[in-house]
Amino acid sequence: MVVLEQAEAGLPAGGSKLAELLGEAMDEVAGELMWPEGQRFASYSAEAERLLLKVVRWLPEKQGAWYRLGAVLDDAKRHEEAISAYQQSIALDPKWAYPIALAPNYAYPHSNLGNVYGALGRHEEAISAYQQAIALDSHYAVPHHNLGIVYRDLGRHEEAIAAFQQAITLDSQIGGTYATLAGLYRQLGQEVEYQKHIEIARGLIAKENEYNRACFEAIAGNHEEALTLLARAIAKAPGNRLWAQQDPDFASLRQDPRFQALVHGSS
Repeated sequence: MVVLEQAEAGLPAGGSKLAELLGEAMDEVAGELMWPEGQRFASYSAEAERLLLKVVRWLPEKQGAWYRLGAVLDDAKRHEEAISAYQQSIALDPKWAYPIALAPNYAYPHSNLGNVYGALGRHEEAISAYQQAIALDSHYAVPHHNLGIVYRDLGRHEEAIAAFQQAITLDSQIGGTYATLAGLYRQLGQEVEYQKHIEIARGLIAKENEYNRACFEAIAGNHEEALTLLARAIAKAPGNRLWAQQDPDFASLRQDPRFQALVHGSS
């Protein structure tokens, strides 16, 4: 990143081709900053945001850069700006002359747009965005999982269960989906189903990052372990603090002063 920004300082006037090459390289570095060590979900990075703002200025038709900018703004809880970036990414879809086989790539901004609407409490818009993502890629498990979360939050429990089960059918290796479904079954008093799904989740969650494992331990009622893992997750990626403030998986910890200190940065 330092070398790329040094190269930027030496760009000649009218060096549009050089700026394009530099933008491509910055876009790649921003992605590595946002998804360190191959983690499943993006983490906020101020450096990535700075790079991506340059990329979209130099390469305004680069769909992926707008998508990544939306993700980094989403993680910063700058929701309206994130919506704008995701909508720009979506608007660029038809301009990409990829074969139809690659159309599933277009599902990602719709899915993440749903996440932003969900965070804003705009549930119907979130549902619509997830449904559009599913229509673009029927094999993409994530929007089914997130659709389940919206239905759960709306009290539409049967639809939530169906959405979570579809996510599991499409990707049976995401421990977080089993754990979230287990939490819903416990909420509904279905203890047998809770135990069944929490045990499956336990076998899968060890492969996931500290944040997802913290969510699992909170759902399972292991609060000390959940707090320990969450502290590690925030130390690695401070953007996790913002996620945890609203994440319903931490409902059982919401009133714990130690949790409050972690997610509001007073420790």
